[in-house]
Amino acid sequence: GKVDISKLNANALGLNVNGNLVSNKQSMDGQLSIKGKQLKGLLAALDQADLGEVLKSIDIDMVIKGNQDDMQLSPLNLNATLSGKQIPNSPVSLVLTGDTRANLKQQTASIKNLSVKGLGLDLKGNIDISDMDKEVNFKGDMSVAPFDLRSFLKQLNQPVPNTADKKVLKKFSLASELSGSKNSLKLNKLNVLLDDSELRGDLSVNNFAKPVIAFGIGIDKINVDRYLPPATKTKATPETAAAGAAELPLDMLRGLNINGDLLIGDFVYSNLKMKEVKLSLKAKDGKLQFDPAKAQLYEGRYSGNITLDATGKTPKLNMKTQFEDILVEPLFNDLTGNATLTGKGNIGLNLTSTGADVNTLRNSLGGQGELSLVDGIFKGIDIPKMLRQVEIKIENKDITGLKNIDKEGETPFDSVTGTLQINSGVVMNEDLALLAPGFEVAGKGMVMNLSDETWK
Repeated sequence: GKVDISKLNANALGLNVNGNLVSNKQSMDGQLSIKGKQLKGLLAALDQADLGEVLKSIDIDMVIKGNQDDMQLSPLNLNATLSGKQIPNSPVSLVLTGDTRANLKQQTASIKNLSVKGLGLDLKGNIDISDMDKEVNFKGDMSVAPFDLRSFLKQLNQPVPNTADKKVLKKFSLASELSGSKNSLKLNKLNVLLDDSELRGDLSVNNFAKPVIAFGIGIDKINVDRYLPPATKTKATPETAAAGAAELPLDMLRGLNINGDLLIGDFVYSNLKMKEVKLSLKAKDGKLQFDPAKAQLYEGRYSGNITLDATGKTPKLNMKTQFEDILVEPLFNDLTGNATLTGKGNIGLNLTSTGADVNTLRNSLGGQGELSLVDGIFKGIDIPKMLRQVEIKIENKDITGLKNIDKEGETPFDSVTGTLQINSGVVMNEDLALLAPGFEVAGKGMVMNLSDETWK
């Protein structure tokens, strides 16, 4: 049959409806305007009482075309005003526009030229939906224009992370192709801007109940130190470290199913500067493995693999690490702010540990290693000069004068080599050998105690 409504005007339950519609089996043509205020009663009747508390007004305009099987609402415009104690900094305006289409015969729908503006956000996108009577599949694209993330969180009355650099989280944007279903999501050609960093890649999640995650992500540069909490001035002690030991989230680790690769062009962490960082992560059935883990740093290279086995009652950690041709002076300058040693270093470690928290894993470390340092200088001490003074004092039988030996200066050396034995977090050496022009020195003893982070 034919429906011909030349003028529609109705008022009920806080809604005012105006429009016109001409419809038959072959076509549908009309427009509709819906305006509403004071909708608490209507929304409560629809079991949406919470929305009724904050939705103060709504204004919807649409042009209707098509037929009963294939209907278009184009353009569709919605303007809503939200206000109340649940909405910080209210009232807030939310504006949505788009061109929508639904084909009930083919069980498809689409939203083209979608635009959502409000709360400082500007979101645009397109989406196509199929198999609405079955799995419901979708594909499309979306983008969020750059916005101030700090201001956005404050507007939502959410806590802003306490970062060392208060100028971060000021710029954020996102763009991606997307596809998926009720139980999966894929983000392809993902592009995220966060302050000075740009992230590109792909991400997929299957089975939201027990997520299977795959990713390939590249980041051009990032300084993680800027996003960490400010450094505390209180010196850590074994007691405070034990009290604050981070327990490993074993249930979460055992449930992970991840396969992904991460590449970072320039990376800063703890003021250490790295380039060409590559991490490959595999996690399944309680076993996590970073292999390979690679980076370039201080004119040298790092390579290794790290495995955490959380299948048993107590997690087990295995690490194989190799540093090659590292310039130690800039390394120690960045790490400690003061370098008393120069040269090119190599160190290899093969370590194991067990424990359910970070401190226990560190304090139970065991294994072996070897180190070498070539063509370097010890700053602040001149060993040949000291030896000459000692020799003169002894020849002159001036034993008391040994207390006043001048140590200032530098000591060039050809090489320092040794092997390392690590037991319960204590690093020992039994065969240290220093070769320098005109003399040799041998030594042994404790190198470092990881439990209190002291060097000897």
